[in-house]
Amino acid sequence: MSSTLERKVFKDGVKPSRKILESKSLKKTLVGGLSVAATAAMLGVSGAAMATDATTEVATADEITATNANGLLESGETGTVTVTVNTGGNASFGTAGGADAITTSESGGVTNLVINATEGATGTTITWAEDINVKGNAGNTLEINHTDTSGTFEGSIIAAVVGNTTTITAGAADSSATTHTLTFDSKANEDQAIDAVINALEGGDTVNISITNSDSVAGNTTTFAKAIGGATAANAIDTITIGASTTTTFSGTVNATTITNSSANTTTFSDDVTGNLDFAADGTASIAAAKKIDGSVDNKTGADGAGTLTIGATGTLVAVSGTVGATHSLKAITVDTTGGVATFTGAVRAVDFTETGGGGVTLTDGGTFTNYTSAGDVTITNNSLDLAADGTITIAAAKKIVGNVDNKTGADGAGTLAIGATGGTVDVVSGTVGATHSLKAITVDTTGGVATFTGAVRAVDFTETGGGGVTLTDGGTFTNYTSAGDVTITNNSLDLAADGTITIAAAKKIVGNVDNKTGADGAGTLAIGATGGTVDVVSGTVGATHSLKAITVDTTGGLARFGGNVKTTSFTATGAGGTAFTVGGTFTNFTSAADVTGGSAALDINGNVNFSAGKLVAGAGHLTLAGSTISAAMTLATGKDVTFDGTAAQTITGLIDGTNNLGKINVTNTAGLVTFNSKIGSSSAVGSFAIGASQVQFEAPVVVGSNKLTIADGATITVGSGITIGTDTLFTTTNGGANITDGGTVDGDGTADITVNLPASFSEGTLTFIKDTITDLDTLTDEFAVTDTALVDYTVQSNADKKIIEITATKQTQAATMSALGVSSSQADAIQAAVAITGDSEAVTAISAIINAAAAAGATIAQKAEATKVAKQVVAQADTLSAASAASVGAGAKAVGAASSRLAYLRSGVQHASVGQSGFSSGDSAGMAPNSWIKTFGNWASQDDEGGVDGYDADTYGFAAGMDAEVYENVRAGVAFSYSNADIEGNGAGDSKVDVENYQVTFYGDYTTDMFYVEGMLGYAAGNNETSRQINAGTLNRTPTAAYDSKQYMFSVGAGIPVDMGNDITVTPKGSVSWTHVSSDNYVEANAGNLGLKVNPDDIDSVVASIGAQIHTKIKQGKGHLVPSAYVGVNYDFADEDASASYSFIGGTTTSIVNGMENEEFSSNIGLGLEYEVDQWSVGINYDGQFKSGYDSHAATLQARYKF
Repeated sequence: MSSTLERKVFKDGVKPSRKILESKSLKKTLVGGLSVAATAAMLGVSGAAMATDATTEVATADEITATNANGLLESGETGTVTVTVNTGGNASFGTAGGADAITTSESGGVTNLVINATEGATGTTITWAEDINVKGNAGNTLEINHTDTSGTFEGSIIAAVVGNTTTITAGAADSSATTHTLTFDSKANEDQAIDAVINALEGGDTVNISITNSDSVAGNTTTFAKAIGGATAANAIDTITIGASTTTTFSGTVNATTITNSSANTTTFSDDVTGNLDFAADGTASIAAAKKIDGSVDNKTGADGAGTLTIGATGTLVAVSGTVGATHSLKAITVDTTGGVATFTGAVRAVDFTETGGGGVTLTDGGTFTNYTSAGDVTITNNSLDLAADGTITIAAAKKIVGNVDNKTGADGAGTLAIGATGGTVDVVSGTVGATHSLKAITVDTTGGVATFTGAVRAVDFTETGGGGVTLTDGGTFTNYTSAGDVTITNNSLDLAADGTITIAAAKKIVGNVDNKTGADGAGTLAIGATGGTVDVVSGTVGATHSLKAITVDTTGGLARFGGNVKTTSFTATGAGGTAFTVGGTFTNFTSAADVTGGSAALDINGNVNFSAGKLVAGAGHLTLAGSTISAAMTLATGKDVTFDGTAAQTITGLIDGTNNLGKINVTNTAGLVTFNSKIGSSSAVGSFAIGASQVQFEAPVVVGSNKLTIADGATITVGSGITIGTDTLFTTTNGGANITDGGTVDGDGTADITVNLPASFSEGTLTFIKDTITDLDTLTDEFAVTDTALVDYTVQSNADKKIIEITATKQTQAATMSALGVSSSQADAIQAAVAITGDSEAVTAISAIINAAAAAGATIAQKAEATKVAKQVVAQADTLSAASAASVGAGAKAVGAASSRLAYLRSGVQHASVGQSGFSSGDSAGMAPNSWIKTFGNWASQDDEGGVDGYDADTYGFAAGMDAEVYENVRAGVAFSYSNADIEGNGAGDSKVDVENYQVTFYGDYTTDMFYVEGMLGYAAGNNETSRQINAGTLNRTPTAAYDSKQYMFSVGAGIPVDMGNDITVTPKGSVSWTHVSSDNYVEANAGNLGLKVNPDDIDSVVASIGAQIHTKIKQGKGHLVPSAYVGVNYDFADEDASASYSFIGGTTTSIVNGMENEEFSSNIGLGLEYEVDQWSVGINYDGQFKSGYDSHAATLQARYKF
């Protein structure tokens, strides 16, 4: 029966609005224990349609055998009321949106309604189609036992009065194993509030829970207010399946074998979870603060990176006792460790792991992530903190990782470890880093203290900021390492795994070893910042396994010390603090700006040495230098040696001094010339100097102290141009220090065992070769072999007191040089001058080497030919000197000839080579009508070698154009402009070339009658000349070039008398005299160093008289006439001047004369022409040839004229 309160509230028999009743806030209020009276007070104002209570009254021992849409109502009994539902098949109670499925409303006493859903057959399902509402008296209970059935709950389960409870049990209390599924479906587009304890009856049955939202309307929620699965295995649910489109909250504990979350929404667990949680969709499982999962969490979606696990503030607890992401990694894990450490007992796999709160995380069996962000310490008991992709592990300031960090992507160079400010001395990682594969990057902020990595560390890039320093207890392997503080390596070394860089900050150091572990020498760079004081920049070895590629150290502020042996290809020290090697080192190239001191082992430099300041100081381990260029001052102390043992030529620049007449220099290089450019022992004599069977050149004097100068048999001593003849002494020895032979050869035996090469500039005077303060040296003079050259004769002798060996040079005679080299007298003088030039040692050395080789005993034909070649190349080239003058004169003659040809055309009458009828000879009156013309020409000349002067070939091209008019009767005057370009190539050894451009103006005129003509021309030409030649003998390869201007003046007068031979044939005897003057500027060659020439060409004149005869005829052809012609003549040059010039070397003072080809006065000419004239137009072609001894010239002319 109904209570008075219920009747008042529901006096019209209608329940409050279902929608309001089913609201989330109201259900939670009801679940929390709000009284019926309070509910009535809240809802009594509603006038909306309301769902009804169930109306089918049940009593104890009732058996329900059929579906009942009105629901089951217990309102009239107290105590235990047991009802059996046995419909024999599927059945449904209540109506969605209508009657409750079950209502208990007894208020007269406590009622315990027990509904046993047996069905009579397993596999059937009872559907509770609306709410189950336990109200009435406080303490009323409802038990629903699905013994042989499954159940579907489509409404809420409401305890409307505080103290009222509902318990749902599934399973049969017998030995049969049955399967039961309890389904909670928010299908009615409403939220569900399930205020019921749900248990399995016993462990032998299979009990499943399915949570669905079959209408798939977003926003519907299902909330379980009480515990699910009890506290024992017998009461545990086998599976809980959270369906798609559901949002579920478990407010009580959950005990299930497996919880499968297929929802993409958030599933909330407000209490502990016992069992395995599987993600079947990319949803979120949220664990409340201080709660845990006693089981595993897995991603069963079929692919990595799905499912998010969020864990509230933990305190200290085991957040997940099992594995996480064993099948597939989760997308994200977030854990709030406020209040304590969160422990994950099993292996953990997720794309992103984020810790907040700062309590720290313990990964007992390790973890694999793409990104890991910590706010506290990370502890890995077994395995490691692994990166599965190129992500980031971020460790908060003052926090650490206890355990290993690894890259498990399958390849080196993935993943970043970022460690926040240490804040003190912190073991930031207690285990290894990158053991399987190296990380891409490690960054650590050491602000406040040292960051210690206890295990071996491997990463591509390691960057320290903050300056607190890093300790790598078991070493590390990197491509690039950048420090802001000291680096300490307790075991193993700081290794470079690729050709990267270790960068050490200013005033910081490496305590331990640095090595190249790439597998080959010459990889990796160590860059050390400004020392700022005396710093042991590296306490251990560098490059022990394989040498580094480079070491750079800035010694600004103090000395940089290397405590172990150092091996690198290149070493560069900047700053003024200096460098010290406690042990020693092996280098290829060494550069320093301050002192460098060797240590107990050899300082072995196999490449170049370059000191911009400071000195190289030999230590107890000595210096061994094999580089080709060594630029460093050196200091040798007692028992300290420097050995030059290169395998090719070596050049040493820098003062070398001993200490208290002690210290030794050894030259053992037998593969190339060893050149000392600076003084040795000038401030403090070296103790001894031992020269093996080597080639050694000295550009400055040597002083040897208390021990000996030793020169072995087979040695070659070259005296460089830096030794001042007559002033310097090459070797000064004290205390009987000269020991010229190294055993085996008897001094004074008349056999020369040591070769001495002398500078080519040493052509006269005496060189003090060796001077000793005690020992007589006269018996040693025969030990030195000095080879005379084609230029100089040398004598080795001792002075009067026998303490000096000197070498005297005497010039060879001109005749001897001419004979030896096969050159002219001027070339012999020039080669003597060439080897005496200053400021161009390369040229002097190269020329001297060629000359000396040609003069040596057994010289080959090729060596002698090379000497002749260089003697001919260095002088001014006579071939093109002649050709340039000839080309200028010839170009002027062509321009004058063009004007003469023009005048010939204008002469009319049968007696002239023209048929025009507008000329003055035809009887026309005089007039000023202008006429213009243009003519192109080309000339090809070849001159044979003559009289010891090489010939040449010259090609000239140009044009002439003019305009003229009749100014008086029988008198015509005009002006012409011409341009020509001549390319000249000489045949001599210098391969000389000249390019001549002439720009000429010619004034011309004539007086013509029918019996004779007289003509005259006056011209001026400006020339631009460019010259080049080759000096490519021996090691020389230079191309001297020059450009200069020239001027040319011309005058010509001629006459002719035409004779009519009948049959339209005319013969014209003619003659002329022409004068040409050519003046060229002085010039200086470029691109040849001091071997270039300063040239002063002489002016040249030509006075040529010519006589000859021309024959022509006219042949009617169409509207015009063809005029063929021929000419033959002879010429004689009365000036008979040869081209000549004076010259000297830029680096010399001797002036020489070069004469060009001897002028041949007599020459002959032939000419052929063919012209076609019609009306005012004419076109024609002419050939002219000039011939003389060894010379021929061929010219072709195209011309066109127009009469106005």
